[in-house]
Amino acid sequence: REPDADRVIALARQTAGVILPGYVNDDELTWLYKNAKGFVLPSLLEGFGLPAAEAINYGLVPLLAAGGALQEVAGDMALYVNPLDVTDIAAAMRRLATMTEAERDRRLTQLRLSIERFSLENAIATWRSALELAVASSRSL
Repeated sequence: REPDADRVIALARQTAGVILPGYVNDDELTWLYKNAKGFVLPSLLEGFGLPAAEAINYGLVPLLAAGGALQEVAGDMALYVNPLDVTDIAAAMRRLATMTEAERDRRLTQLRLSIERFSLENAIATWRSALELAVASSRSL
């Protein structure tokens, strides 16, 4: 658990409209993605960016911590915040919740292009190129 997790959970439980679902199975997670207005993950620790990519695949504009793997994966069209600034996070959440459909669509088009760089097909092509280069350079020795 993160430092202060118990305090955050207690505050969330006291806040009208906040639901803490706990563990959700795959079907419940899919329902949550399909019924959300956005995806909020101002994480200090996310190392691979997979949650952001998954949210984008479900058509959600992510609100993420600036810098690191999350920003590398999502690109310029996600909303970014200082993960240590509650005021910044709250303002970005309001922006996410009130975003017009036109802006959401424009952002999602670019977000999807950004995460295509991490597709399985691109990973295979990158590995294939690296292996071909290694074989070619070993033959020249």
